[in-house]
Amino acid sequence: MVLAHPPPRVTGADAYTPEVADARSAPSPVLRAVGLGAGFLLLTGVAVYGFRAVELDGRSFVPGWLALLSALATMTLLIITAEFRLLARITGTSVSTRSAFSVSVIGAAANLLPLPGSTITRFVALQRHGASTSTITAALFGGALVWLGTAGLVAAAGLTGGSVLVGVAFAIGALVALGGGLATIRRAGATNRDMAALTVTELCLTVVGIARFLTAAAMLSLPGSLRETAALAAAGPASAAVGIVPGGLGIRESLAAALGAVSGLGGAEAAVIAVVDRAVGLGILVPAYLVIVTFGFRTDRDQP
Repeated sequence: MVLAHPPPRVTGADAYTPEVADARSAPSPVLRAVGLGAGFLLLTGVAVYGFRAVELDGRSFVPGWLALLSALATMTLLIITAEFRLLARITGTSVSTRSAFSVSVIGAAANLLPLPGSTITRFVALQRHGASTSTITAALFGGALVWLGTAGLVAAAGLTGGSVLVGVAFAIGALVALGGGLATIRRAGATNRDMAALTVTELCLTVVGIARFLTAAAMLSLPGSLRETAALAAAGPASAAVGIVPGGLGIRESLAAALGAVSGLGGAEAAVIAVVDRAVGLGILVPAYLVIVTFGFRTDRDQP
């Protein structure tokens, strides 16, 4: 989610300090801290509801699927890295893969703090590369809408099997979001090639997200067809839009449960799948973050 009031340009070593990030957060850090607490409680409630309803036991867990789920979670980080490089190109700058990966990992980790970590990290990184505030705002906001629109269309296809009316409503909303996102990044300077590339990237991010849900279901011996699981695709981008809850904590899982109930997958089953997927994703983020810290977080502008 893009900041409502873009932060002032900050350069040098102070650009990534917690103090700067805290000053830039919108809404306020206090409100985000409250949101973090509420999100954690909501996540706990959804997890308790899901695990009690599906009654899993030790025989339900198939460990062989865990490796695939971990690989897919890693792939998500790589796609987010590619997405950031595309957004940087739209703003008229160039970011190396190493720098983009660092920004993506640090941003994902910071999202769990009471501040909009991913937005701040991307914003500051692009400013350090010389992009203007207005262009960055348009690119990040447009990119978020393209993701929401793309995932919404996929979710609509999955929801149609459970409720045609809900599926059509989702499709209409998704088309509006996608059109608005493409128009916004066009104003930021995106070419037709950039718009196509970003749409494909967001589609890949959505498909991998669905694959993660399917793998989590298989790992727990839970039912779930491709169509039913595809309905959960909109939970990620929709929860990211809730700015006062860091990382969409609890919101994503609640939306997944609601979408699963409509698609025919089952609310409890969808809740468990989303909670487990969240846990594995965080498990992958920790070693990725340690790699960045161990080898040093350096942007292209820091290179000698």
